[in-house]
Amino acid sequence: MRLAELFDLKRFAYSAVFDGAEWPWEALKVLESWLEENITPRIPPNLPEGVHLYGEKIHIAPGCILEPPLTIISPALIGPGVELRMGAYLRGAVLVGEGTIIGHDTEIKNSILMNKVEVPHFNYIGDSIMGNHSHTGAGVILSNFKISPGKAVRVKLDDEVVNTGLEKLGAILGDGAQIGCNSVTNPGTIIGKNSIIYALCNISGYIPPNTVVKNKPTYHQTILHKE
Repeated sequence: MRLAELFDLKRFAYSAVFDGAEWPWEALKVLESWLEENITPRIPPNLPEGVHLYGEKIHIAPGCILEPPLTIISPALIGPGVELRMGAYLRGAVLVGEGTIIGHDTEIKNSILMNKVEVPHFNYIGDSIMGNHSHTGAGVILSNFKISPGKAVRVKLDDEVVNTGLEKLGAILGDGAQIGCNSVTNPGTIIGKNSIIYALCNISGYIPPNTVVKNKPTYHQTILHKE
């Protein structure tokens, strides 16, 4: 799964973070150091009370909407026109592209969100990459840590299993991928461009582009009262 199969990097102003990467998750290995080297600190004038900033390497571009209370921990690069809603928690090493929405009680850590991404309600985005125009519904969790610690996350790509060398790796969503409410992706999940995951799904492995994944529960009908 190469970068071009997942993302249109020409649309992403900070695509240099992927320079030299063979696999997309390799950008996460260098993300923190790349941000430390490339961020020119910028804090908007008249910062609203209740916006808590920790550390020096924080850049908030013009046109951002900041709804307090929220917290940003260095290093963090927030692109133009990003909307950070009440309760957003950016827990360090976060790179956010233009026009993205990070919503109420959403936590993001060591992750890249490209342009026009939407993580609007009660989401956890850990050690993950979300492509342009990708979306997570309310309560979606991109789980990043295996139950058995000490082992690197392996990514399954068709018949190939690739050792990422990372003990923590969440999900990688291609451009236009969408995940429905209260779904969970297991560590190392890759979702191809424009694929749709329905609500209440437990996802792992590789989902090809333009795929629809549904979780259809079995219902048992019981007649409580007979007339």
